[in-house]
Amino acid sequence: MKYVGLDQPDQGTVYAPMSGAWSRFLFVRTEAGVQSVLPSLRNLVRELEPGAPLSSVATIDDLVAQSVQGTQSLSLLVGAFAGVALLLSVFGIYGVMAYYVQQHLKDIGIRIALGGSSADLLKLIVGEGMKVVGVGIVVGLAAAFGLARISASLLFGIAAADPLVFAGVSGVLAAVALAGCLVPAMRAVAVHPAAVLRSE
Repeated sequence: MKYVGLDQPDQGTVYAPMSGAWSRFLFVRTEAGVQSVLPSLRNLVRELEPGAPLSSVATIDDLVAQSVQGTQSLSLLVGAFAGVALLLSVFGIYGVMAYYVQQHLKDIGIRIALGGSSADLLKLIVGEGMKVVGVGIVVGLAAAFGLARISASLLFGIAAADPLVFAGVSGVLAAVALAGCLVPAMRAVAVHPAAVLRSE
């Protein structure tokens, strides 16, 4: 029984008879709800031992929820920060790529005017953005592996440096970054070269 916590190893448990002098616990298995069983349970305890109080009634699910409440709150907080960071990275990548496209709009217009295909231009623009993203993911993975020991105290049931989690997060970041690069690239390809060159 993990009385100390779900993240702690099982240290062993000793159960004493109801007539013992220790604190008494009564475990009841039922398919009905707690409120419907509670009156019958009170009567049963009163019959067995009239002086025994019946307090701190809780289901196993309630006890488990209480034991992981702090960890879940911390996980939600970290998840919220991660979501905000992901959103900021999307806007950041989009802003950088939009600026890159704006700076190279004349070159893009010349390429289109000389017969460059839209697919090739998309590959060129998105490729430039994804190179930077690739470097960022590699640096981020290295930092995450280095800081895995710090996060190990917050986890139980999984390893801190789980390769599947790292691969999944890297995939999500790459997909989000690809979307952030693709939108400015598609706008750049849709620009008419004559209008760009005339404005220059």
